[in-house]
Amino acid sequence: HAAYNPLQSINLTHDLDSTAFEVVAGKQGLFGESDMLRVSLTAPLHVEGGALEYRSMEVVDRSTGEIGEVTHSWNVSGKREYRMEALYRTPIMDGKGEIAAFSLIDVNPPTVNNNVSLTIGTRLKFGL
Repeated sequence: HAAYNPLQSINLTHDLDSTAFEVVAGKQGLFGESDMLRVSLTAPLHVEGGALEYRSMEVVDRSTGEIGEVTHSWNVSGKREYRMEALYRTPIMDGKGEIAAFSLIDVNPPTVNNNVSLTIGTRLKFGL
């Protein structure tokens, strides 16, 4: 728990604007009666604009020790992340099993700076 200090403040200098969206389409019976394809494009919650401002009393002249108000600003918006996913699945072995494949392309993911992340996978499921 931080103590109150009247010589420091954190403010939003502008309103924070954020947006997100998702578009999904699916089709069953694409190549056969029971197969399914699903594709989606999403943009996770993203801060479009705004800044944080921190004001405090600090030493402004090291040679004299003069103290004055100093302001630091941080832009809290960044690059928008986009995710594109595709999933295809179809039954096998007369409906006793299923095979599925998926892919995910992540543009500007938060864990990889200025890059693209690609994930591809398959799943095989069957009963005995």
